[in-house]
Amino acid sequence: MRRLPVIPGAREKPGWPVRSAAWSCVLGILLISQAITGPAAGAAGPTGAAGTPGPAWASPPPSIPSPPPAVPPAILVVQLGTAFSPAEIQLGTGQQFLVQVNQDVQTSGLSPAGVCPPGQTAQIDDGLLTLQCTADGGYLYTAERPGSATLLVTVRPSCAPETLCPQWIAEASLRITIT
Repeated sequence: MRRLPVIPGAREKPGWPVRSAAWSCVLGILLISQAITGPAAGAAGPTGAAGTPGPAWASPPPSIPSPPPAVPPAILVVQLGTAFSPAEIQLGTGQQFLVQVNQDVQTSGLSPAGVCPPGQTAQIDDGLLTLQCTADGGYLYTAERPGSATLLVTVRPSCAPETLCPQWIAEASLRITIT
């Protein structure tokens, strides 16, 4: 066992070197934590920039991270062949869905005017939905207010001129609920 050096007064106060070392550690920890976080509220100490309490070397408070940039909601895609797929959708106000018509069918009833030039807009079901025709032949609907509607469309085969063509007509329906 290592023998500690004799310190004057140590004999009168047994354990003095150990207690002194322990208090030195505690004091060191307090000084380090104060240097990192600054003094406690109302404590006297050096002043930092603009007369604020705290060490002059203290860094500015951490900034609050900014929220991520708003991402536009995804546009739901609904396929239309002999029927809608999916046959029922639920949207929130402001959400959009795009109806894409398969190449092998012709439709009527997707737009109020029967034709849909790109950029044309129309209100559907007393303003429940707004329709905008896209350049690629799609139908982009926007949910304007809460409610429900059913989009009914007549579908028939699309055949090249002077070819045999199946003879059928179907009615496709899409149930729309807006919350």
